[in-house]
Amino acid sequence: MSAIHVNSNKYNTISNIKIKTGEGRLGIDSHADMSCAGKHARIVGIEEGQTSTVYPFDDSMKPTKEVKTIHVAYAYDDPNGQTTILQINHCLDFTNTMEHSIVCTNQARANNVIINDCPKLFDQTNTSTQSIIFPDNSNEIAIHFHGPVPYIPIRYPTDDDLDGSCPTVHLTAEEGWNMDLIPLSHNVSSLSNQDSILDTYLMQNDLLERLHDTIYLSGITHKSEKSIRPETLASMWNISLENARRTIDNTTQRNVRLLSNTSVYRRFKTLTHQRQYRQLGGYLGKFSSDTFKAKIRSTRGNLYAQLFCNRGNFTHVVPIPKKSSANAALDHFLHHVGIPNEMLTDGALELTRSEWGKTCLQHNIIQNTTEPHTPKINPAESQGGILKRRIRHIMRSTNTPVRLWDYAWEYASSIRSLTATTHIQNLGVTAFETVLGYTPNISEYIQHKWFDWVWFNDPDDPDKQRLGRWLGPAHSVGQGMAFHVLTHKGNVMTRSTVVSLSRKELEDDSNKIRMTDYTKSMESTLGNYSHATSKLVDYKNDDPYKQMFEGDDEIEEMEYITSNDSPYHDDFVENSSVEATDKILGIKLSLPHGGEQLEGKIISRKRDSFGNLIGTDHSNPSQDTRMYDVEFGDGDYGSYSANTIIENLHAQVDDYGQTSSLLQGIINFRITDEAIPKSRGWTTLPSGVKKRKVTTKGVELEVEFIDGSSSWVPLKDLKESNPIETAEFAVSRQIQDEPAFAWWVTHVLRKRTAIIKRVNMRTAKKSMKFGISVPNDIDHARKLDEQNGNTFWEDAINKEVANVKIAFQLLEHNEPIPVASKLISYHFIFDVKFDLTRKARCVAGGHQNKNVPAQCTYASVVSRDSVRIAFLLAALNDVNILAGDVGNAYLNAPAKERVHVTVRDNLLFGPENKGKTAVIVRALYGLKSAGNSWRQHFATRIREELGYKTCEADQDVYMKEATKPDGTKYWAYIIVYVDDVLCVNHDTKTTMDQISKLYRMKEGSIETPKVYLGANIKEWKLQDADGEFTKCYASSSNTYAKEAVRIVEGLMLENNLLFTSTRRKGSKSPFSSSEYRPELENTPYCNDELTTVYQNLMGMLRWMIELGRIDILHESSLLSQYMAAPRSGHLQQALNIFKYIKYNITSGWLIFDPLDFDIDWVPIRPDELHPIERARSMKELYPDSEDMLPPKMPEPRGKPVNINVFVDSDHAGNVVTRRSHTGIMIFVNMAPIQWYSKKQNTIETSTFGAEFIALKIATELIESLQYKLRMMGVPLSGPARVMCDNQSVVISGSFPESTLKKKHCSIAYHKVREAIAGEKILIFYENTLTNIADLFTKVLTANKRWPLIQGVLS
Repeated sequence: MSAIHVNSNKYNTISNIKIKTGEGRLGIDSHADMSCAGKHARIVGIEEGQTSTVYPFDDSMKPTKEVKTIHVAYAYDDPNGQTTILQINHCLDFTNTMEHSIVCTNQARANNVIINDCPKLFDQTNTSTQSIIFPDNSNEIAIHFHGPVPYIPIRYPTDDDLDGSCPTVHLTAEEGWNMDLIPLSHNVSSLSNQDSILDTYLMQNDLLERLHDTIYLSGITHKSEKSIRPETLASMWNISLENARRTIDNTTQRNVRLLSNTSVYRRFKTLTHQRQYRQLGGYLGKFSSDTFKAKIRSTRGNLYAQLFCNRGNFTHVVPIPKKSSANAALDHFLHHVGIPNEMLTDGALELTRSEWGKTCLQHNIIQNTTEPHTPKINPAESQGGILKRRIRHIMRSTNTPVRLWDYAWEYASSIRSLTATTHIQNLGVTAFETVLGYTPNISEYIQHKWFDWVWFNDPDDPDKQRLGRWLGPAHSVGQGMAFHVLTHKGNVMTRSTVVSLSRKELEDDSNKIRMTDYTKSMESTLGNYSHATSKLVDYKNDDPYKQMFEGDDEIEEMEYITSNDSPYHDDFVENSSVEATDKILGIKLSLPHGGEQLEGKIISRKRDSFGNLIGTDHSNPSQDTRMYDVEFGDGDYGSYSANTIIENLHAQVDDYGQTSSLLQGIINFRITDEAIPKSRGWTTLPSGVKKRKVTTKGVELEVEFIDGSSSWVPLKDLKESNPIETAEFAVSRQIQDEPAFAWWVTHVLRKRTAIIKRVNMRTAKKSMKFGISVPNDIDHARKLDEQNGNTFWEDAINKEVANVKIAFQLLEHNEPIPVASKLISYHFIFDVKFDLTRKARCVAGGHQNKNVPAQCTYASVVSRDSVRIAFLLAALNDVNILAGDVGNAYLNAPAKERVHVTVRDNLLFGPENKGKTAVIVRALYGLKSAGNSWRQHFATRIREELGYKTCEADQDVYMKEATKPDGTKYWAYIIVYVDDVLCVNHDTKTTMDQISKLYRMKEGSIETPKVYLGANIKEWKLQDADGEFTKCYASSSNTYAKEAVRIVEGLMLENNLLFTSTRRKGSKSPFSSSEYRPELENTPYCNDELTTVYQNLMGMLRWMIELGRIDILHESSLLSQYMAAPRSGHLQQALNIFKYIKYNITSGWLIFDPLDFDIDWVPIRPDELHPIERARSMKELYPDSEDMLPPKMPEPRGKPVNINVFVDSDHAGNVVTRRSHTGIMIFVNMAPIQWYSKKQNTIETSTFGAEFIALKIATELIESLQYKLRMMGVPLSGPARVMCDNQSVVISGSFPESTLKKKHCSIAYHKVREAIAGEKILIFYENTLTNIADLFTKVLTANKRWPLIQGVLS
C-alpha cells in the first residue's frame, strides 16, 4: 500500500489504495482528509478557481500540481439489480491516474452519513452493521472488505444511469469541506465515548455550522484566484470597480460550471437552509415598504412591485398582480428574508389594515406609518427611485421588452443587496450579509449578464440546443442552480442547463441569423424596446423606459419661500426662537435632486400655508419629522426631512466628521462624435517623432454616488478629481487606448501612491466638518455666523471666554511683569461635535516655554485593573456607578509655570485692554504642567472637603468608609482619569452632587457610564442556577477597534500596503496560519517609514488588548518583540491581525461577574492530599513563610473575593532562541482582571523548568494584586487558586517530599513553594483543553482558540 497526502501546514494524509484486481472500488479511508476520484468516477462539475498541490507521502517522489477540485458520480449496483447513483462533492481529480477512488469518512460524516466500517473480527459489542446508512434511512449500502480494507464496488455511470431513473444519494455535502474543522455526526456508531463528548461539544459550539459556511480547503495549497475578476463583475453588474473588488472579497463564488464534454444532470445553488424564519433585529432590522405601480402588466400578470428595504441598502422586491396582494408579498418576505422588528409604510389601507395588519400582529412586527403627504420620510420611496433608475438603465442598454420589467426589478434589487459598498451601516460588507448574517454566494449572478444570449436545453428535445435571453436566477425552482430564460416564443422557461454564447459564437454568421430570427419571433409576441406590446400600447415617446412606472412623468410641485418674498418672513422667521437655535440650518451638503447629486444649503425650516413649522424635533432621528427648505447652486429649491439630511450628511463624512468623497464609483462610459478617433490620436513633431494628442473631448463617464444616484460627468472633470479611479475604470473596460485616455492612464497608474496623496491634499475639505464650515480664527467665525444668519460660533466663543477668563490676571500698563515670567502666545481653535454643536477653546502656546522641570509635567492616571476591580466591586457589593466629566478641568488648578501673554483681541477684556499684559494664573490648556497641576488640586480638595483618602496601591483611586441603609459596611470609591470621574457608591447622586459643588460638570455628562477610557460599558444581567438575576457590568473595545481599523486602512492606502492573507472574512485566527513563526521570518527589513507604521500598529494593538481584546494578546506579544527592526513579513502579519479584528469587531464582552469559581478538586494520585492540607504540611519546610499583611492596610469591608489564576507555558516555543513563553489569566471571582503573555528571559531545558518560571511570574502578579485589593479594603477569602496543566509541577510544587534535581530553576521553585507554605497560593491541576492560559502561550487553530476565548469573553 502506498500513500499520498495533501500539502498543508499539518501534512494531513490521504491514503491511495492500490488494489490491482477486481472491479472498480470506492475505498473507505478513515485516515483521509479529502476524497479522491479515480478512473471509475464520472465528472459532473468542476469548482472554478480551486486547484491543489498534492505531495507524495514519500519525499523522494515528485508532487502533483494543479489538481482540480471536482464533483463526481459513481454507479452502484446492489445485489437485487437496483442501480443507485453515488455522488461525491468536493474531491480531488485523479480520474486519469488512479485505478480506484477514495471517500473520506469524516467528509461523509459531515453530511450526516453513518459509516460503520468496523470488521466483525474486532466488533466486541456485536453491533457492527458494516454498512453505509444515509440520513433519511432511505438507502443502506453494504460495505465489502479486501483484507482489512473496506470499500464499495462501483462502476462508471452511463448516460442511461444518469437520465433520472436511478435514485441519487450524496455521500458528501454540497457545501464546502474544511479539514481544519473535522465534523463528527451524532449517529456514527464507531465513535468512542470520548468521541461522542467531542461531537456534542462541536455541535454545541456551532463548529459544524461554521464548517458549512466554509468553501475553501484550508489544509490544501490552492490558488487564491477568484472565479470572476473585478473588471468583469463591474461590467456585468454595472457597478464601480472598487465596489466590485469589495463585493468579491465579501462574497463566495461556489459556482460549478457546465462541462462541454459530458452530460450535466445536476447543478448547485446558494445555500438557503439558513434563510427561513429568521428574526431580524437591531437597527437594520427596521424595514420599510412601499408599493410601486407599472404602466403595463408584465408577462407574469404583475402590475405592482412591493419593495421592502432597510437603512443599510438591503432591498427585496416581490412583484404582485394587484394592490390587495400586498400581504402575499409580505408573507413572501417573511419566509425568504425574515421577520423584521418594525415595518414602516404609508397610510394605504392594504399596508395598514386587512391581512397585512394581521400578519404583522401575528409575528409581533411593530407597524409605523408616515405622516400624510410626506413620502420622502419612507426610505422605500428613495430606494425605489434608485432601483427604477437602474432598471431603466439595464433594460434600455439591452433593448429589453418593457413587459419584462418585473424580472428586471428582481434582478436589480438582488444586485443592490449583494454589492459591498462603503455604506455606513454595513462596515464594508454586503447589505445581504448584515441582514441575513452569512456571506452570500453570488454564483448565480456571475454566470451571465442581464439579457445575455444563452443556449439552453429544450425539454421537448433534450439533444437540441435552443437560443434564449437570460432573465436572472430562479430561486424558488428546482434543487439546482436554475435560471429564467426567455424563449423565441416570448414565454419564460426555468432551466438549469444554461450557457452564455462565447464571443466566437456571437460573431458566427449562422448564429447572427438565428438571433435575428429569434428577435423577430419574440417581438411579435412581446413587442420591441419601444412598444410594450404590438397591440395594446403604443408609446409616442422615443424612450419608453422613462415612463414605465406611475409617477415617472410627474413633477412634484412645491412652494418654496425665500427670505425676500415670504409673506410671513418678519413675523415668523427672524423672530422664531426655534429656528434661531436649530443646528441643522446653514449646513452645506450634497443631496439627490432632479436625478442628480447636487450640493445645497439648508436655508430654513419648512412651513405650512398658515406659517406654522412642519414637524417636530426628536432625540431619535427616525422620529424627527422636521422638514427643511434647501437651496441648490443652480437656483432650484427642494424640501427634505431632517432624517434624510442627517443620513446624507453622515454618509458624506468620515468618523471625525471630515467631508469625504461622495463618489461611489464609475459605472459606465459613452464616447460621442466629438471624440478624436484612434487614427487621429497622434501628432507628428517637426523632428518626425510621434506624440499622443492631449485631449479629453467627447468622453463622458457615468458616476454613482453614495446615495445610489448617478450622473454623467465629462472626463476632464473626473480626471482631475479622481484620476486613479478613472484610469482603473478605463483599463477594466479596455478603453485605455482611446486617445482621450492613452496619453495619461499609464503614467497615473505607475505613480498611483504619489498621486493619491497629492489629490487628497488638493481636494480634501479640511475647513468642513459635518457639512459645517469650521473657522480658522475669530474673525472668520463671525463671518460664517453672518452668512448663516445665526450666532452659533459667536455663542461658542463667548462660552469659552466666560470659562477661560479666570485663567488670566490682567496687568495695568505700569504694573511689573512677575520675575522670570516667559512671554508666550495664545489662540482659539474651533471644532464641531457629533451633535452639530459648535465648540471653541482658548489654548496657550506652552511649547514656547522650555524651562519647565520634568517633575512638573508628570501626571499619573488610574490603572486599568483598578477600573476593572471597581466595576466588579460595584456588582459584588450591590452599589451603583455614576460617571461624570469635569468641565474645563485644568482651569480649576493654579498654574505652576510663570508665563504671560499680550492681549491681542477684544474678547477677553474688551477693546480698552487690548495690548495689555495678562499673566496666566490657572493651568490653561496647552501648558506643559497643566495636567500635573490639575491632578494635585483635585486630590487635595477631594481629600479635604469630601473626606476621601488616596489608596496607597493606586494614587488615582480615592476611598472612603461607607455604610448602606441596611447596615452593610463597604468602601466607596472615586476613580479619576484626568477629568473623567467614576463614583462607586450606594448613593452616587449625593457624591456627584458634592463634586459638582467643587467643580463645574459638563452638561449631560453625569450618567451611568456607557464609555469609559475608550471602552464600551453596559449593564449586564446574570442568571444563577436558581433563576435569580444579578446585575453586573461588562466592557468591550468595539468602538476603539472600529476606529483603529479605519486608521489602519488609511495607513495602508498612504503606504501602498495590501492584505496578503487569502483567508475568507470569517477567519477566526489573527495570523494567516497557526504554523506561522515570526522568528523564522526572512523577508527584507522594513525601511524607516514602514518601521514607524509597524510601531503605530503595535501601539494600537496593545491598547486594544488593554481594553479587553485578549484574543489577540499572544500574537501581538510575538510581534512586539520586533519593534526595533521589523521585517516586511512581520508587518504583513500585523495587518492580518487588523483584518481579523475588522471582521470580528464584536469579539465579545468582558463580564465583571461577581460570582465565584466552583473548583472541583480531583486527586492526581490516590495518596494525594487536598491542596489546603498540602500547604499546611509545606509549612514545615518553610516555617518563616507567612502571608504578611501590608502596613497601613485599611479595614476590610464588603463581601470577600477569591483570586483565581490560570498559568501555562510553551516550552522552547521560539524555534530560534528556544525561549519559552508564559501565559497567565487572573480572575477576581469570575471577573477577568489581568492577562499576561510574554517571552521568558531564560532558556529552560525542560517543560518542568519553563512551567515553574511561569508559576513564579504568576505568583509575583498575585502578590501585587493581593496588595492592591487589601489596600482598597477588599477582604480576601483565602489563598489564590492557581490552575496549572503540568502534573509534575503540581506534584513538585505541592508535595513536601518532592525534591529538586536541577538547580537552574531553584529560585522559581522555592519562590512558588514558599508562597504555598505562606498560604498565598494553592495549586490545582487543570486539563490543557480548558486551561485558558494556553491561549496566551502558542498560536492555536480556530477550533482550539474559540472555546478558550469564550471562557473569558461573552
